Amino acid sequence: MLVLALTGDIGAGKSTLGALWREEGAQVWDADILAREAWELPELRAQLRERWGDAIFSPGGPLDRRALGERLFADEESYRWGCDRVHPPVIKALEERVRESRRGWVVVEIPLLFEVGVPSWVDGVVYVGAPERRREEWNAHRRLAGADLAQRQRWLLPEGVKRAQAQVVLENDGDMESFVAEGRRLGHRFRRMASAVELRGVWAEEAEARRLGRELVEARLGARVSVAEEGRILRRKGTVVEERGWAVTVTTLEELVGAAMERWGLSSSGAPDAVTVLPRGRSPWEELVEIEENCR
Repeated sequence: MLVLALTGDIGAGKSTLGALWREEGAQVWDADILAREAWELPELRAQLRERWGDAIFSPGGPLDRRALGERLFADEESYRWGCDRVHPPVIKALEERVRESRRGWVVVEIPLLFEVGVPSWVDGVVYVGAPERRREEWNAHRRLAGADLAQRQRWLLPEGVKRAQAQVVLENDGDMESFVAEGRRLGHRFRRMASAVELRGVWAEEAEARRLGRELVEARLGARVSVAEEGRILRRKGTVVEERGWAVTVTTLEELVGAAMERWGLSSSGAPDAVTVLPRGRSPWEELVEIEENCR
């Protein structure tokens, strides 16, 4: 499983990239949508009414989001007040969705990721950047004027600080075709990283186990192989016996499991006993990158 946080400048192309990756098979969750839902929670509506009265509610009770935005971004104290209330339920909701996913490639789009703090359950961060002129043009289409944009960016961390903390930086500084092509390339890479598994088999002879392990790494059918002696207690022909064997555990990708097992089946001692394919637990970003790069 791979959990990516997607963030970047306002109007840089985060949502475009998120939609593209959803088409590529990722599960994508948008913090902005969850924030809109969070403001409708009874306890938050009550706090909003206590602070600003009925001025931010439309006739009939619906929240007037434009009026809310004007007040939240009016000054730093109001901005911090709003962040302290809406961010905790949003991050909690995202974490619940990630935990329910369990496997595969998951993307959480969080515009204020670094301002909130990167959650511990995120494996890597993708930052989308774009030239200021391009962002201004795109934000104009969204009816976000330059003055409004400047007001919303006043208390954000500097761009350079956020870029330095991201594992991947994607520049949206060319034409849309190039941006989409690079997004697809990254998507293919992330999908592979998310598919890391462990293939395990047991051989009777140590020499054979080590030879096959080396062959898989040399053929790039596995990124790493561990070979360890183990004892087994099992029933053979009605009798419980104890045996010694050599367990080979191969870290590979799902798409290569068939080829790796075929290589094992061609071994001089025949197929191994007790072959299993196990999903990997969470791994450090650098380890997932290494696995993806060394399995081809």
